[in-house]
Amino acid sequence: MSDIWTIRKVLTWTTGHFEKRGVDSPRLTAEVLLAFVLKTGRVRLYVDLDRPLSKEELGAFRRLWSDLARGVTTRLVATSLGLIMGGAASNAIDRLTLGGVADFFSLHAYGFYWYVFNIADVAIVAGVVGLIYDSLGPSRKDASKGI
Repeated sequence: MSDIWTIRKVLTWTTGHFEKRGVDSPRLTAEVLLAFVLKTGRVRLYVDLDRPLSKEELGAFRRLWSDLARGVTTRLVATSLGLIMGGAASNAIDRLTLGGVADFFSLHAYGFYWYVFNIADVAIVAGVVGLIYDSLGPSRKDASKGI
């Protein structure tokens, strides 16, 4: 019989692992990751604490956890992720405080208005371009073979 992983069990295991690794706020980090995978709020995790995770949910959590456990290994990836998160946060703050995203630039030429954007949009696009560029380089797995 296969081992059943409930929300409680995943949170307990992940929190313990993060504590051993010295992660700041290990329980909070585990909750945020699991809530993200389950597409729910952190409070809902406690309402459904004994709910078993489906194979798909557990697989998605394992993939996310595995990616994070490897860590960010390049300055490009760290900068790209920072740009994406900062741009998304800026747009979210605008939506909450202004009711919409404030656009700063309106590019036009010869009577054609073809693009309106803000600095947050530029940061998000630059971050995505950085991640795409990083993904086109040699694999991280292959990088250790030369040592």
